[in-house]
Amino acid sequence: RGEAEAGRLLLVRRGKAICGILMYELKGRTAHLRLWHVDDVSRGEGIGSRLFASFIARCAQAQRMVLWVIGDNLRSIAIYCHYGFAADGLLDRIMIQRKEPRP
Repeated sequence: RGEAEAGRLLLVRRGKAICGILMYELKGRTAHLRLWHVDDVSRGEGIGSRLFASFIARCAQAQRMVLWVIGDNLRSIAIYCHYGFAADGLLDRIMIQRKEPRP
C-alpha cells in the first residue's frame, strides 16, 4: 500500500484483473527496480514495455538504475539487456532453510 500511495507501484488492468505490475524505489540518485511482471496471458501485448517506459520516465533524474535477477533467468536477462542494462559481475548466493525434511 505504501508503494502505491507513493506512486512507486505501476499497474496495468484489464477490467478488475491486473495484467502487469512494476514496483520501484528511488533513493537519492539511484532507482531500484524491485518487481516487474506481466501475466502470462497478457504477454506480447506491449504491457511490459509500457510499464518499463513509465518507470524510466519517472526515474529520469536517477544517475543509475539497478536491479537483481537470477543468473540463469536468460529470458529476463535478455529483456534487461534490450533496455540497456548490463551485468556488473556481482553474484549473490541464495540460501534457504527448509522446514520439511529433504527426501
